[in-house]
Amino acid sequence: FDGELKPVVSQITDLDPSVRSDASQVQDLAFAVVVPPKGVAVYYVMYQNLPQNAVPAQMSKIRQVLANEPVAKISGGDLAMTFDGASGAMTSIENTKIGTSVNSSIGFVVYNSTVDNSDDGQSSGAYIFRPSGTLDVLNRGARGLNLTMVSGPVFSEMRQTFSSWLSLSTRVYEAKAWADLKWRAGPLPIGDGLGKEVSLRISSAVQSGKEFYTDSNGREMLKRKLNYRPTWNLEVSEPVAGNYYPLTAALSVSDESSEMAVVLDRACGGTSLKSGDLEFMVHRRILADDGRGVGEPLNETECGCTNCDCAGLRVAGTTSLVFGTAEESAQARRRVQAIKEAPLVAAFRPVDAMEAVKPLSGIQGKFPDNLSLMTFHALDSSTVLLRLAHMFQAGESAVGSKPATVDISTLFPGRKIEGVQEVSLSSNRVLNPDLGTTEVTVSAMQIRTFLVKHGGAQGAATAAY
Repeated sequence: FDGELKPVVSQITDLDPSVRSDASQVQDLAFAVVVPPKGVAVYYVMYQNLPQNAVPAQMSKIRQVLANEPVAKISGGDLAMTFDGASGAMTSIENTKIGTSVNSSIGFVVYNSTVDNSDDGQSSGAYIFRPSGTLDVLNRGARGLNLTMVSGPVFSEMRQTFSSWLSLSTRVYEAKAWADLKWRAGPLPIGDGLGKEVSLRISSAVQSGKEFYTDSNGREMLKRKLNYRPTWNLEVSEPVAGNYYPLTAALSVSDESSEMAVVLDRACGGTSLKSGDLEFMVHRRILADDGRGVGEPLNETECGCTNCDCAGLRVAGTTSLVFGTAEESAQARRRVQAIKEAPLVAAFRPVDAMEAVKPLSGIQGKFPDNLSLMTFHALDSSTVLLRLAHMFQAGESAVGSKPATVDISTLFPGRKIEGVQEVSLSSNRVLNPDLGTTEVTVSAMQIRTFLVKHGGAQGAATAAY
């Protein structure tokens, strides 16, 4: 039930066995929530004595996809994904809202790490990525990948097992315009004496050519070009590593009709080595030192030792996949990025009975969709450090890139604003000692910083922040 005691659709799912060994004894509860900006919403989870108007949680339907099924499909929100039962691979992705579909597949590429102990050689290591060929990890054989379909009222997903140490769950939601790629890697095997560097690769028919885009510190998206540098003539000696770029938020490819992007949950390296490809690194285990100062291999194990036969670390993550027109994809990509940068905080407590609790918001009225409340920090009882960041860059979106205007007073419901100073980004220099207004406009990619003085509550109103 939500805070207004309205029933909420929910779904219970047995955990993927690749997540933990006792997965059959643990279940996942999923339901969609609506939380107001800068606010709080209450939900009640009941397991007995349900009211008559309750909507019991539905158990997910889980089944193995048969090898003779030519098409296995999951859909939700704006996306639908098709898989081939024989190979177990994804074959296409479709944005059902606009009717655009492209051939696409998702898998892992495992690079063997270079070991070069000569005087002028360079091994792959903690600071250096230098691959030497790839390892075929697809558990194909006669059957292909192990493929399991999960379906329910909140989400549907397809689970692919590539090997005992690589698996992927592709999940689409009824209430979201994007998909989540829940990947798990490790312990990486080193029995062949070679280090491993694992990347997740999405291949598609998006006609991006040699161009792709990477984020700059989560802000502007920068154009990259395969085997090219804009300020000097590049001699390509490392065709893979030489095209990897640092990523903190997103990686995308596009053509005239569509854009495909991934939004990350952590910083990593990424690239697009072929037209339509998106590739980013998820795990590394290396057996040689790269000679750059660490003095030991990047060989982390579950027990914490390095010179042992213990299993390597297991790593898991959730990367979001966005696909649509350039305009729609940009909007969804920035929205997902904002959610990942400031995820919901969940708190739990037992209660004896439900009571109505309306959602609370620290913002009066509507906050611009293309604006981010980057900082809201109380310096003292009457002063707040406020940063407003525009989420889009110029020309990125016909709608999202427009200037955003907001009344600062709406961020202080029930409080009287006594003064607004604009300061530098680090707040150590005054740019305008008195704006003379509480209405401010933020342009594309701009970050504006303010010191807001406020007084006590006005009338009977109470502050909700």
